[in-house]
Amino acid sequence: MGSMTAAERAPVRAALASGAASLAVGTHALFQEGVAFARLAVAVIDEQHRFGVRQRALLVGKGQRPNTFIMSATPIPRTLALTAYGDFDVSLLDELPPG
Repeated sequence: MGSMTAAERAPVRAALASGAASLAVGTHALFQEGVAFARLAVAVIDEQHRFGVRQRALLVGKGQRPNTFIMSATPIPRTLALTAYGDFDVSLLDELPPG
């Protein structure tokens, strides 16, 4: 939505707010003020080190306790500390899916 015109954004925001859209893929634009989700059940945050704690909380706060998957392949100190001290559960993907 960040690169869309206001006229292009309006129907997208309406679809998210009404529940007509069942999937939203985006960047920082999804947790901006004015973007509402009817039933946000899952939030996937890729490259979590690019988002601050407040930004992640804003996205998660748009749902009713959505399942949140935070991904990073970059072993920066903050990510390692969040994992080591129990703030994150770890799922390791060590192989490609079939096909």
